[in-house]
Amino acid sequence: MDGNAVLKKIAFNSVMMIVGGAALTLIGLAMFMGSVIVAIVLLLCGGLLVYFGIRNKKDPYRSDPLKKNPDLLAMADELASATIYEDKFICMSERLIRSKKDPLHITFFEEIYCMYIRKESTNFIPTGKDIMLLTPRGDIRISIYGQRKAVADMIAETILQRAPYCRGGYTNENLAYAESMINNWKSQRTYGANNVNM
Repeated sequence: MDGNAVLKKIAFNSVMMIVGGAALTLIGLAMFMGSVIVAIVLLLCGGLLVYFGIRNKKDPYRSDPLKKNPDLLAMADELASATIYEDKFICMSERLIRSKKDPLHITFFEEIYCMYIRKESTNFIPTGKDIMLLTPRGDIRISIYGQRKAVADMIAETILQRAPYCRGGYTNENLAYAESMINNWKSQRTYGANNVNM
């Protein structure tokens, strides 16, 4: 997925926000006869969704993914042109990685500071299993729900081989390390220090 595909994905998400906001607005208008407070809340939420959807559609650079990661389009182009490995979970080059299910979150391997497996359940029934990568450009979630342990281990080993600053496991020490590294990365970008990845 290159930079143009990322812009198309942002445009699609914007259209979905507009449609959802319009639906909420219509429901809010229809509910004015019943509960005025609920109707006002629905109208406000719907109006905000429509506003942000139109704003993001007109100017994708004001959308959340490009605000959090201004280098996203260049990174997507680089990853698309230099992909060395791709399966149904991840896509990676020598320097970059992204989840197949979430193409708007891309990061450099040297910016992965912590990796752990997160399991979700509802009423004690497993509903999700993800490999979480903590990065300064936003957390990356690689969904591995329903996969054998060997698949998760293979993905984790592939990432650990390429990510020199990554620590594995959900511990207080690893989370503090990741937070410290992320704050350091952000302060370097804020004060104009050169980023080795640029």
